[in-house]
Amino acid sequence: MERLIREALDRALEKLGIADPPEYAIEKPNDPAHGDLATNLAFLLARTLKRKPSDIAGSLVGALELDSPYIIQVEAAPNGFINFRLSAGWNTGQLAAIQAAGQRYGLSDRLAGRRVMVEFVSSNPTGPLTIGHGRQAVLGDCVSNLLEAMGAEVCREYYYNDAGNQMNILGRSLRARYAQLFDPEFPFPENGYQGEYLKEIAGEFSQEYGERYRPQAGEDGPDKQTLKLFREYAAEHIRCLIDRDLKSFRIDFDVWSLESALYGEGKVERLLQLLEEQGLSYHKDGAVWLATSRFGDSEDRVIVKKTGEPTYFLPDVAYHIHKHERGFDEVINIHGSDHHGYVPRMQAAMLALGYPEGWLRYVIHQMVSFKEGEKHSRMSTRAGQFITLAELCREVGVDVARYFFVMRRADSHLVFDLDLARQQSDENPVYYCQYVHARICSLTPTAVQAGIWNADRRVWRDHRPSRLDQTIETELIDHLLEYPRVVEEAAVKLEPHRLPYYLEELARRFHNWYHHHRIVSEDKALSLDRLYLADCTRVVMANGLELLGINAPEKM
Repeated sequence: MERLIREALDRALEKLGIADPPEYAIEKPNDPAHGDLATNLAFLLARTLKRKPSDIAGSLVGALELDSPYIIQVEAAPNGFINFRLSAGWNTGQLAAIQAAGQRYGLSDRLAGRRVMVEFVSSNPTGPLTIGHGRQAVLGDCVSNLLEAMGAEVCREYYYNDAGNQMNILGRSLRARYAQLFDPEFPFPENGYQGEYLKEIAGEFSQEYGERYRPQAGEDGPDKQTLKLFREYAAEHIRCLIDRDLKSFRIDFDVWSLESALYGEGKVERLLQLLEEQGLSYHKDGAVWLATSRFGDSEDRVIVKKTGEPTYFLPDVAYHIHKHERGFDEVINIHGSDHHGYVPRMQAAMLALGYPEGWLRYVIHQMVSFKEGEKHSRMSTRAGQFITLAELCREVGVDVARYFFVMRRADSHLVFDLDLARQQSDENPVYYCQYVHARICSLTPTAVQAGIWNADRRVWRDHRPSRLDQTIETELIDHLLEYPRVVEEAAVKLEPHRLPYYLEELARRFHNWYHHHRIVSEDKALSLDRLYLADCTRVVMANGLELLGINAPEKM
C-alpha cells in the first residue's frame, strides 16, 4: 500500500510540474484519527515552493489518481500532512501474509550478505557473572538475533581481558585462600577478590596440588612462576564457570578471544611499529601517545606508560585490528556505562587506521541494581557483594530474567525488581505476554469440541475472514501488521527493548479483545474468523518471544 501511494504521489508531482522533490515519508500516524497512513511531502515542499503546506497538500490531493478499492478516503490536513484512510478489508486481507510466513513472519533480507561481529559480556575472568553482566548478555544476544532476522551473518564474540594487574590480584587472592586452608590467619590482599567462589577454587587447587605451594614462614610473596600458576588456575576455572552460566542462560558464543593471545602472537608489538611508521604515535614525558585528537577524540591517549607497560587501550586497538582482518563489515561492541568515555577514543583510533566511519558501533548500557521489598542494592565483584546470574536464574527462571534485562532502554538505569520477577501473574510482564500464546493454544480443543474444525486443522491457507469489523479487532490487526517494521527498526537502531514494548501492547490488545468478545461461539463463520485472528496473534507473539530468547508455552 505504501508503494502504491508513493507511485501515485510521484505521478501527482509530475502532473503539477514539481521536480526534484525531497525525501518524504509515508508512515502510520500516532493518532488513529489522522488516518491509517500519512505523508509529510507537502510540509517538506513548503520552503522551496514558498507556499503554505495546506495549499500544497490540497493541490497534491487534487492531482492524485489512486486506483485501489482499499483507499476509502484521502484528505489534506490543515498542518500540511496528507492522510489516507484504508478500508477494513485491506488490513484483514494482510493477515494472510502472517499465516503464509508463519515462523518467518517479520524476517527480511535487508542485511543479507553483511557480516557483523557483536562483542558482548567480555567480563574479566575474575568472578562469576552477576546480574549486571546478565543485562549485557541479553542485550548482546537479542541484538544478534535481530540482526540475523534481517539476514545478516552474525558472529557472537567474547573477549577475555586475561592479562594485566587485575589478573595478578586474582592470582594473589586465590593463593591467599589456598594458604588459609592451612593457616586461617594468613593475610588476605587488601584489594583482593573476596567472593566465596575463590574458596571453592582453592579447595580444588588443594586437592590437585596438596601442600606443594603452601607459603613458607617469612616469605615476601609468591615468585613469578607461582603467581602465574595461581592466576591461570583461577582464570581457567572461572572461564568454565562463566561458559556454563551463559549456556544455561541460552547464550552461545561463536568465538572466545584472549587478550594474552594478542601478546603471544606479537599483534601488540606489531601495532606499536605500525603506529610509529604511520606517524600516528609519538613520545612525550617518557610515555608513548596515540594522536587520537586528530581524529575526533578530545585528547591524545597514552598507549605505553613511563614504566614501559602498555595501557589497556593498546591491546584493545590491536584486538580491533584483528576484528577488521577477519573481514567483518561492521563491528558492534556492547559495554557498560563505565566505557562511555572510551567510545570516542576507540572510534578515533579506528579512523586513524583508515577504517570507515561507522564500522565500529557501540551500545552502552546503564548499571543494574536489584530491589527486594524496600531494599535496593548494587553489586561489587571485588567486595564479594553480588547476586550471580546463575542464582538469579534459579530464583526467577531464565525466561523472566531475560525479559527483565531487555524490557527497558539500554541507556536507562535498570532496577531489577525481584518481588515482581517472582510473581506468576499478569502483573509480571513476561507472564502477561506468554499467557497470550498459551490462551490461544487452549482455543484449539475448545473449537474441536464445539465441532467448528477438525483436530488437525492448523493451517489457514484458504481462509479469508470477512467479519472482523469491530474497532477492537481492527486495532489488533493494525498492531499485528506493525510487527515487521518494529523488528527492522529494533535491528537497525540496535534497540531490542522495542520488542518487549511491542509485545506488551500486543498482549494488552489481545486480552482486551478476548474479554469483550467470545472467540468460539454458536456462530461458526464468526468463530472461524476470530480463531483465524487469534492464530495470527499466536504466530506474532511466538516469533517476538523467540527473538528475545524466551519460550512461548502452550500451557501455563
